Amino acid sequence: MINGYLKEIYINEGDHVKKGQLLFRIDNPQYDQEVLTAKASINSAVANVNSAKIEIDKVKPLLKNRLSVISGYNLLNSHCKQKKRLWNRQKLLLLMQRLI
Repeated sequence: MINGYLKEIYINEGDHVKKGQLLFRIDNPQYDQEVLTAKASINSAVANVNSAKIEIDKVKPLLKNRLSVISGYNLLNSHCKQKKRLWNRQKLLLLMQRLI
């Protein structure tokens, strides 16, 4: 059920109507206000999304540089671990040679 007042009537009693034909217009100030409020909420949400996108765009270059630094660190750390493993093997071989 739709509440409101008939604002305009486009047909007369007994008229043949077609599917989709506008029959009347209802004036419902409360509904109109709800629509305006919903549109304002949508506009606010869009503004928030746009603001977030701007913030992301500001941070992207910093993140890119940070990821580059992290990637470089990880590579160096991996090489260091690999060299430590090789060093430990060399120590073990040296120890084994002394025991023989």
